[in-house]
Amino acid sequence: MIHKKISEIQLEDLQLLITNQIAENKTLEYKALLKVDKDADKKEFLYDVSSFANASGGDLIFGVAEGDEKGIPVSLDGLEDNMDELCRKIENLIRDCISPRLLNIEIKVIPLAQIPFSLIPHYQK
Repeated sequence: MIHKKISEIQLEDLQLLITNQIAENKTLEYKALLKVDKDADKKEFLYDVSSFANASGGDLIFGVAEGDEKGIPVSLDGLEDNMDELCRKIENLIRDCISPRLLNIEIKVIPLAQIPFSLIPHYQK
């Protein structure tokens, strides 16, 4: 987990994760893409969110590619989706498909220099 309030997380924080090769762990996970159109993709996304909710919270960071070593970030590639629509979709999925309802989910979109966005759904207990 990035040890800042989600409102304070900036592009520089994401770049430091790559520079310092901060590996995935029980409170931090990277995903290159965020697909939620197919049922299998929705299930995987909801599984990731509920896993953090059932543990100690954490950050899912979308738009970050991993290298050969599992869990080591190598590049900040961003997402090229319509961020408003994508945020609405994942907020609805979390609200409608996870029970009991998660109240502490926050989502932040971070604009990248040349690539549209990175997306961080953040859950904190």
